[in-house]
Amino acid sequence: MADSTQNPYVGPRTFTRQESKRFFGREREAQELCSLVISERLTLFYAQSGAGKSSLINTRLAPLLEEAGFVVLPISRVSGDLPPEVRRVSNIFIFNLMLSLERGSGAPNRLVDLSLADFLARLTSTDGENYCYDPQAELDGEADDAALHHVLIIDQFEEIITTHPERWTDREDFFRQLNGAMAADPLLWVVLTLREDYVAALDPYAHLLAGKLQARFYMQRMGSQAALEATRRPAAQYGRPFAPGVAETLIDNLRQIRVPDQRETQPGEFIEPVQLQVVCFQLWESLGPDSAQTEITEADLIRLAGGRDLAQFVDRALAKFYADAIDLVSSDEPGRTEFDLHNWFESQLITPAKTRALVLQDPQSGAVGELPKSVIAALEKLFLIRAESRAGGTWYELVHDRFIDPILQANWEWQQNHPLIIAARDWQKTDWDESKLYQGEPLAAAFTHPDAKIGLVKEFLAESRKAETAREEAIKREQRHQVLKWTIGIIGLLAVAAITAAVVAVNQANLAYQNAGVAVQQEGTANAERSAADKARETAQAAQVKAEAERDSAAAAEFNAQQQRATAEAAGTESAQRFNSVKGFATETFFVKQTLESEQSKSATLAANLAAVLTAQAQAPTATATPTPLPTPSPAVTDGSSEGTEPDDTPTPTVTPTTTPEEAGKATVAAAQSQLAQVQAEQTAVAQTKATSSAISFPPPGQIVFVSDRLSQADLYIMNGDGSNVIRLTGQDNSLDVNPLYPKPSYGPGQRHQLIFSSKRGDRLSLTAINLAGQDPVDIGGREWDNWDPSFAPGGQQLTLVSSRSGRPEIYTMQLDGSEAQLVTNDLVRATIGGPVNIGSPVWSPNGRRIAFVVSEREAQSDIWLVNADGTNPERLTRSGSVDANPVWSPDSQQLAFVSTRDGNVEIYLADLLSGGAERNLTNSPFDENYPAWSLDGNWLAFSRYTTNNEIFVMTLDGNNVTNLTNNSSSDWSPVWTP
Repeated sequence: MADSTQNPYVGPRTFTRQESKRFFGREREAQELCSLVISERLTLFYAQSGAGKSSLINTRLAPLLEEAGFVVLPISRVSGDLPPEVRRVSNIFIFNLMLSLERGSGAPNRLVDLSLADFLARLTSTDGENYCYDPQAELDGEADDAALHHVLIIDQFEEIITTHPERWTDREDFFRQLNGAMAADPLLWVVLTLREDYVAALDPYAHLLAGKLQARFYMQRMGSQAALEATRRPAAQYGRPFAPGVAETLIDNLRQIRVPDQRETQPGEFIEPVQLQVVCFQLWESLGPDSAQTEITEADLIRLAGGRDLAQFVDRALAKFYADAIDLVSSDEPGRTEFDLHNWFESQLITPAKTRALVLQDPQSGAVGELPKSVIAALEKLFLIRAESRAGGTWYELVHDRFIDPILQANWEWQQNHPLIIAARDWQKTDWDESKLYQGEPLAAAFTHPDAKIGLVKEFLAESRKAETAREEAIKREQRHQVLKWTIGIIGLLAVAAITAAVVAVNQANLAYQNAGVAVQQEGTANAERSAADKARETAQAAQVKAEAERDSAAAAEFNAQQQRATAEAAGTESAQRFNSVKGFATETFFVKQTLESEQSKSATLAANLAAVLTAQAQAPTATATPTPLPTPSPAVTDGSSEGTEPDDTPTPTVTPTTTPEEAGKATVAAAQSQLAQVQAEQTAVAQTKATSSAISFPPPGQIVFVSDRLSQADLYIMNGDGSNVIRLTGQDNSLDVNPLYPKPSYGPGQRHQLIFSSKRGDRLSLTAINLAGQDPVDIGGREWDNWDPSFAPGGQQLTLVSSRSGRPEIYTMQLDGSEAQLVTNDLVRATIGGPVNIGSPVWSPNGRRIAFVVSEREAQSDIWLVNADGTNPERLTRSGSVDANPVWSPDSQQLAFVSTRDGNVEIYLADLLSGGAERNLTNSPFDENYPAWSLDGNWLAFSRYTTNNEIFVMTLDGNNVTNLTNNSSSDWSPVWTP
């Protein structure tokens, strides 16, 4: 029995030949492979990355071949760079193979022009383990050695494809030399072992070999039964076996995989040998060498999992392996921070749906995303990632789904010790929300933190400082605002005082005019008495003298009144001047300019109107009603006779009750004070409030371009936001025919103000760009294939579109002149979507980061997907099981409007991306609504509604204010907003 203090598991590395007794689970494959190698002179042995090919060769195949009488040469490789002392070689792959077989036992320069056949013919060994090329060796050699079959095993043979691409011509020569060596030495056997995804790359060279690579052995990934053997037998061999059922539970946890569109994991068919070794290695280490237990129980696993279930223990074991690998790689790569590695795994290799993502390697630099080739190679050697070759490129992914949750958990735990990184990532995930930025003391302290130099954190702190500066400026503006507010209040009070003084002066003038009226009445009485009774001349004369005296008094009163009226008018003028001064002062304050000027204009108008009222009152007669006449004296009647003056039968005039001047003045003052108080309140509200957005009002701003068949063909038209001023843009000649099957136009912001749409060009769908006047047509994207569904990028210099240039519909991005076409729906996107699908309706987000598009799995089902503009991180947004189509971005890129049949008819829905894609129905009508289009201010949606025909409608984002803009007998659809 082996020492129980030693670990029977090797962890995340290849088994050596000395560890053969600890290698289990591949006995059947080893026997079958050995039989094939013995029977065939050249065997191709292949399997997936991480399946254990090298371990099988070291621990099983080589010993079995030796037992069968073969001499196994040192296991060798064809990769490697030239030594410093070697400048030139005839064939770099042959040279590296010879160096690998010699293991550094001789000078490299003697091999630079040597053929493989000559090298193998003079390869000698004194101990059967160490070999050296001896140019003096005789070809007939020792008889007993020459009679033995010898096997050349080349491991990781995919390196003839993956390394030294500049020496591609050496590949064919390598296979010719290998075939020549086998022809020259009939006792030479060859085994080529490589990854499954590179087998097809050898086919062009198969005809150069005698057997044409027909003898092949494929090793499946490890199944559950083999995994049980690899788990139980080493532990039992080292004196601490698993209790019944415990190893089975462990294996079941290791083979869990995620199925798309399902929340729960499902048991998979295979187990990754590397993961098995990692978990078992850490399990044994955690038990400790001094444990008195004689077996491993499930209770031990649960306890080691922290009181949780076994799946948690597996997660923690894998998470620790991942964290240790990150520490190792980051320490070996000084220019690469732990954050870079954590972020790369989470953002590039794991999708939002928690599935594995494929990331393309740059063919020139070898980088994958932001990680350089050296880091990728280190991570691959640690079996955290694996490569897959397809479609002319190399793609990387996690080795297994089982790593996803442990990686996310390890990243979260690491971030807890790096609060700055958490804050920066939170800011990034909320689409750069300013409320997430630092401010005050935390911001000042953050600049001294070691994480402040990390790229994302550095950007986060820079934006935080910028926002802090803006807040400080806002505080200063608010302080100036307060000064302005109090100044306005003081001037307002002065204006009230001036108006009040003016009103008092008017009242005094009215009183003087009233006194003058009384004097006039008295003069009339005197005249009547004088004409009626000559006999009372003395009395009349006395009355006349009195009246003249009173008239003089009235004239004096009138003079005083005129002086008072002038004073009142001056007071009103001063009031207006003071209000004009307020206006000038407020104008200097830019952030309340327009609103404050409006309110102060009201004040000036009020003052002017009040002055006019006061002037009119001062110039009017004493009273607005007819004065009450004094009674006419009647002559004395004696003895009942009628002698003397006849009685006056004229009826006395009726007097209408009127408002006295005092009451009118009081009412005027009260009204003026009330109005001025209202103006003051409005001014104060303006001064206390920064510029606020105006209420949503109809009509919406901007113009709407739409498609209509009102002239019996599909054409583009443009109209105002209220449906007025409809102008035809296309159809003036046959070169601008809109394709009715793919009619959606797109507006391109920028100086050119272009519209782009799908037009008919013979048998092809082409793209045409015009200006908003329907002029200057430009053909976009060529005519060798179909192009449709265009959408401008922000800035109007790029667009995304659907094109058949690859033989099937795919989404591309390109420059407006048709150059620099880049495939968006690449193999990564296709693999993530899965299955045969149709792809269309791409729409570029206003912030330029993502593209929304539609995936149609079958006729009655389609979904909205999102992908980065460079074709990374594809993400499914909707899952209704119905038709979801025609997505359109909000101007702030935080919402998507789209149409869906999930409620039985075509309705318009809104998806809030900030809340995880929460969806709501906006229309809720019995009609079919389609082609939503967002207004440039983000407050309105235009769309088409079908009743008896299609019409263009608009509505606000709450689904209200629905207004028909077209309302005619033709069909109008596919609206798009322009300025």
